[in-house]
Amino acid sequence: MFNRTVDDAGAPASTRTFDASPDRVFRAHCDPELFGRWIGPDDTIAEIDHFDRRTGGRTLLTTTSLVDSFEARDAFVASGMEAGVQDGCRKLDAVLAET
Repeated sequence: MFNRTVDDAGAPASTRTFDASPDRVFRAHCDPELFGRWIGPDDTIAEIDHFDRRTGGRTLLTTTSLVDSFEARDAFVASGMEAGVQDGCRKLDAVLAET
């Protein structure tokens, strides 16, 4: 589903190719109702209190998790995060299929 890498500083990064138009992927990330339907693992519900998206320019969507050490990074990744990411990717695919 996605490609996981680690940059030169040791920070994890994920890259994903979507079977959907850029407009649909962008909308799924910027429409609060759609975003709340797919973000996170199956057993969570996202409630968005404030959603600020700006019109114009270019957008780069990046998520970063800061940790104190490589050991902490490895523990974070091993904590079940992978399953939550996979759940979110599957839910995003479903949202993209219906939009």
